[in-house]
Amino acid sequence: MPPKVKLPDGAARIAKRVGHIIRRIEEAIMPVEKTQADCGEIIKGARKAKGWTRPELARKIDCTVQSIYYWEHGVKYPVVYRKQIEKTLKIKLPDRK
Repeated sequence: MPPKVKLPDGAARIAKRVGHIIRRIEEAIMPVEKTQADCGEIIKGARKAKGWTRPELARKIDCTVQSIYYWEHGVKYPVVYRKQIEKTLKIKLPDRK
């Protein structure tokens, strides 16, 4: 554990405020990341249940394999391809928050 450092007057107050702001930002981002992760798990599960690889699914919905990777790992949400994914895999994806 690093040693405690005595901050100059006012700096402690600023550090505390910055910490508060960072926590608020993290709380605001969390629901979007959770939805993306849930969506990715649904896509991956449905794809595997059908026995398809990422390249096979990519051909069926006319997108890149990298896009499917991003969706399955919760990096991005499939905004443009959502309807095609739902129709092809016969699933319902959660709405993006």
